[in-house]
Parts: sequence; C-alpha cells; structure tokens
Amino acid sequence: MLIKSLYHLQELEKREQEIRQSLKSLPQFKELKSMKERFLKLQDQLARSKEEHKKTSDQLKNNEERAQDLAKKIKSLKEFLYGGSSNNVKELENIDLQIKVLEEQMTRINQEIIDLMEGKEQLDQNLKQIEHELKVQYQTFNKIKLQYNRVKINKEQELKGIEEDKEEIITTLDEKSLSWYQERKEKYHGRPIGEIMENHACSGCHSVIPIIIVKEARSKKDLVYCENCGRLLYAPQII
Repeated sequence: MLIKSLYHLQELEKREQEIRQSLKSLPQFKELKSMKERFLKLQDQLARSKEEHKKTSDQLKNNEERAQDLAKKIKSLKEFLYGGSSNNVKELENIDLQIKVLEEQMTRINQEIIDLMEGKEQLDQNLKQIEHELKVQYQTFNKIKLQYNRVKINKEQELKGIEEDKEEIITTLDEKSLSWYQERKEKYHGRPIGEIMENHACSGCHSVIPIIIVKEARSKKDLVYCENCGRLLYAPQII
C-alpha cells in the first residue's frame, strides 16, 4: 500500500475542506447572508406597501367618481327645485329631502377622500423610504460581494491546484489502496492515516506511540496501526 501517497491525498483533502470552510467563515460571507435576509424582508415590505398603495388609490378614484356623480345629481335636483318648472309642494319637499340626503352622502365621501389622500401620501413616503433603503442595501451588498469575490477567486485557484494534485496522486494508487482509504474516511472524519510526529505522537489522536511501533513504521516492512485510535501510521522521516 502506498502510504505516503494516501497520506498526501488525505492532507490535500484536509486543506480543501479548510479552504471551503474558510470561505463560509469570512465576515463578508456572513454579512452577505444577513443582507440577503434583509433584502427579502424589504422586498416583502415593498410588495405589501405597493399592494396597499394600489388599493388606496383605487378606493380614492372610486370615491372621487362617486363624489362627481353625487355633485351632478345634486346640481340637477337644485335646478329642478329652483327652476320653477313645478308648483307641486309635496314634490318639491321630496326633492329638497333628496338633496339633503345626497349632501350628507357627499360630506361623508369628501371626508373619506381626505382620509384616503392622507393615507396615500403616507404610503408614498413609505414606498420612497423602502425603495431608498433597498438601493442603499444593494450598493453595499455589491461592494461587499466584490470584496468576497476577490478572496473567493484566490481560494478557488488554490482549490483548482489541489484538485489537480489529487488527481495526479489518485492515478498512482492501486484500486485496493484507494478503496481502503475511501472506506475508512468516514470513520476517521476524513483522516484515516496518522502521521508520527516529532514527539512520537499520532497526529490523529495525539497519543504517544511506543518506540517499538515507531521503528516498525519507519522500517516500512509492514503496515502499522495506532494502538489507541486504529489509524494507519505514516512515518515521513527518521525521528
């Protein structure tokens, strides 16, 4: 089994994982994620405000049309009442009553129009404020994203180099060794091979390895495993 190649493959994958995790740990990444959530909330507010604005505008238009119709009716009835075309007292009294009822309706509608206009004005201000905030957030988002992408490009170039190195190592490995490595990666959290460090400790579990096992690992005659964690031991140099 080509322990050295497997160990280098393991370290490359470890570095690969560290780089991907570092991208997610960047302050810009977290800030972009937070800003995206803020974007969604603002967009939701904008959509609801626009819907309410349209509803208010439609109501205002409807009331203005009703007010115009009432004004025409009142004008027509007054022309009839004061035009002298009828001398029927009962009829004239009835028309006068109709005018009063219509004028009361007109008063209520005019008040509703005033209230709707004030509400529409407030909604206009809210829409402008939300749109302005979205614009500012968008500009800030792009600025931070640019910073993040600069770091990301460098990291991706490093990842590309690691991937090429991994492929090169894999071509040197036999199927049996590669299968052994892949099967044990999950059990040992991606590190099935432990390097014997200068203090004779296993890099995987950090337990001290007996000198006799260290010598066996250095001899490279047989596969040697850590007595504590079970990792395959790799001795890179004479210690």
